[in-house]
Amino acid sequence: MNIYDNRLSFQEQLEQCKKNLDRLSDNAFVSLEVAQNFIQESVWWNHPKSGWVRAPRHSRNIERGSRGWEIHFGANKFCISLAITRCVSVLHTLITKFSENNEYPREELLETLYHQVRCSICNYNGDLYKTPYKLNGNDMIFGTTSIDIKDFVDEVILISKITRLYNYKIVNKSSANLNSLIKHQHATFISLSSKFLESEGNPVMYEYEAWSSQDYFALLGELKTNLDENEQQLSDIDYLYEKYKPHIPLR
Repeated sequence: MNIYDNRLSFQEQLEQCKKNLDRLSDNAFVSLEVAQNFIQESVWWNHPKSGWVRAPRHSRNIERGSRGWEIHFGANKFCISLAITRCVSVLHTLITKFSENNEYPREELLETLYHQVRCSICNYNGDLYKTPYKLNGNDMIFGTTSIDIKDFVDEVILISKITRLYNYKIVNKSSANLNSLIKHQHATFISLSSKFLESEGNPVMYEYEAWSSQDYFALLGELKTNLDENEQQLSDIDYLYEKYKPHIPLR
């Protein structure tokens, strides 16, 4: 999936994101399957010999509680449904801002989502902590188990496809801001080049999307077109464009 692909209108992108969010939390209801998926993707265990390793089997310990699906870690309890619902609410706010043509910086979005996850921990009395749970790096640690808040939030972003809204705005900036688009596309292309080198041409993940080699070559073609339109030159792009020209799809 090319993140610069804007065949859908912005309104269609908004509606698709809303549908994706409903898959996560529909009127504050989170399914057990969704809760299990988030635990499988974000919980780690400190193995005596191997150190921190993923612990997907912890998803078997999920229970129904007063705040939806929950999981106990010693005296603490992580309210999974609450964390997901709060993150979904934040993304609905973002969609509203975008629909009103307002901005919502990515950095601010991520920090807000991280905060919601950290504020979804209960103490031994079943009361939510009044302050965000402490972090060690990206981890909320409970003895030998941890929840990686970045992993948790990454899953929200991956499923919602919210990054497509940001990238749509980048693609559809006025020609006066073409330099910003070129800079973003070039950085993306460099990152993808490294990833494809490691994967030996197999599809890779970038910006919460799967990229095929066809997407990669399409981006190269778009970048070269934008450089020509802006009368710029980048030696690496010019060289690669000529080298891979037969693989670049016609627009």
